[in-house]
Amino acid sequence: MLPRSNGSAFLMLGVALALTLSVAPGLQAQDSVIVINPDAPAVAPTAGRTLPPGVLDEVVQRFNDTTTLRFISDIEVPAGAVLLSPVALFRGTLRIAGTVEGPITVINGDVVIQPGGSVSGDILVVGGHLVVRPGGLHRGTGRVYAEIAEVYRDSEGLLRVREERTPLAELAAEKSFQVGDVKTTLKLSLGGTYNRVEGLPIYFAPIFQWRPSDRDTLSLEIRGIVRTAPDQSDLRKDLGYFVDLGWRSGSGLRWAVDLVARSEMVGIEQQPLTRSENGWSAFILQRDYRDWYQAEGIGVTIGLSLAQSLRIRLGLRGQDERSVRASDPWSLLRNSDRWRPNPLIDDGHYVSGTVGLALDTRNSASFPSSGWFVQTWYQQNWSGDVAPLLLPISIRRPIPTGPTYSFGRISLDARRYMRISPAVRVATRLFAEGWVGGDDLPVQRRYSLGGTDLLPGYRFRQVTCAPPRFDDQAQAAFCNRLIALQVEVRTRLSFGWAYRLEDRERAGLDRLIAIDQADLVFLADAGTAWIAGDGPGQIPTGKLPAGSQWKFDVGVGLDLGGVGVYLAKALTDNVPVRLTLRLHRRF
Repeated sequence: MLPRSNGSAFLMLGVALALTLSVAPGLQAQDSVIVINPDAPAVAPTAGRTLPPGVLDEVVQRFNDTTTLRFISDIEVPAGAVLLSPVALFRGTLRIAGTVEGPITVINGDVVIQPGGSVSGDILVVGGHLVVRPGGLHRGTGRVYAEIAEVYRDSEGLLRVREERTPLAELAAEKSFQVGDVKTTLKLSLGGTYNRVEGLPIYFAPIFQWRPSDRDTLSLEIRGIVRTAPDQSDLRKDLGYFVDLGWRSGSGLRWAVDLVARSEMVGIEQQPLTRSENGWSAFILQRDYRDWYQAEGIGVTIGLSLAQSLRIRLGLRGQDERSVRASDPWSLLRNSDRWRPNPLIDDGHYVSGTVGLALDTRNSASFPSSGWFVQTWYQQNWSGDVAPLLLPISIRRPIPTGPTYSFGRISLDARRYMRISPAVRVATRLFAEGWVGGDDLPVQRRYSLGGTDLLPGYRFRQVTCAPPRFDDQAQAAFCNRLIALQVEVRTRLSFGWAYRLEDRERAGLDRLIAIDQADLVFLADAGTAWIAGDGPGQIPTGKLPAGSQWKFDVGVGLDLGGVGVYLAKALTDNVPVRLTLRLHRRF
């Protein structure tokens, strides 16, 4: 166990926080920035997270050309050496101190022209940087894309475009057809959202899209929800719905408006697992790590994209929120076990107004290796008819039942991705959310800590802020504030292994089982959750909990391109080593 001293705790937190929040220098010199000799020809950097059409095929064709001199991993052209043919490098750094006359193509790596180095041909870099040191010379043109190229090397050493793989967590079938200017898509989806309240919710959605111009799109999605688990409590509706009428417009300055009506089951917390991961856990292991309530109402959301990486969101929503009971749906394993009870909530009609901001400069949304992701929002809520639960005063004082009940919440999710070398990447995250003012939070807006996402070394809901000897079989979350810091160091492992189940021409199936690369992940996490206030056992609103109240863990894992296996060990509590399986990247 770690010594329970504020100094050691906050030393670790300070290091992680410095990595995560070095915003000023990071925004001025991100990993995607190109350092160019002023005397060299202009290079056209291309910002964004999506490669332009044809670029991926172009780099594959260049690398596979029989006239190309190919390299894997780091390579240096020494002073005095001259290369006349085209040069291509995959995953590494090409350092040039000599002369290269042919064109250069680098995929998921960097080009560094050293002092005295010279390149006469064009340079194309995808998933990396182009750096020209003082004294180096580049006479050709250059194109640099920050987006990682989704390619792999086959058994013959040639590059192939990685086919888009359907995530294990998403099972859906859809069919589209066009009638005039209207595109219609029929979508049926199931799995990935299995839970102890609905069982398997089946979604059927006709989606209509009309494009009156290249800049404008009007869409209508009408999603019906069939809940397969019987409800013996008569608190839940067997059918739900989600209707979204959306308008998208603009090219440079883009905006969107969505009018939404819904009757859905809503999760109280977004962690410790994603919605789809939680569904698979419930279906296979009879472990539902979320709590649920029924929300029925309407809302409007306005989104504005000020730039490709910066978005603003405004929302106003009114909905009726009601408690639901756990049913007894079937599970593949542990089917004889009892499901964890679903906790009651503070029923009532709630109106919420939200303003949010998102900055995303990552070079890839799915597998980022550089850039920032910062998402923050503030939400103000009101209710005129809340029916509050009776809770111990250490959790909250009685909340008003009339039209004066209101409260505010704020959220911050800041992530920084850095590529130390072509094979080593570092990612840091600060996540904080909670009550900021007004009356105490209702149960369905509260938090817990512990579990797969933020603290994988600890058991599910290690921290709930429930007072001692409080009998709660549902393990409900009662904290009103939460903060967590996470650090990951990833190093790339190459397997080059694939098993082809069927011939592509015969069955349309290719590389159904494939492990051609993976990340070895070293992780460390710290976090705490608490009740802010002036009551017994609470933390004053202007302070953070002492270092002795923080939880720390470390771990190691193997990420096989989205599916990961992790071992994590708690450092501040006597908790056994925990093994977790993720169907998504941690963050």
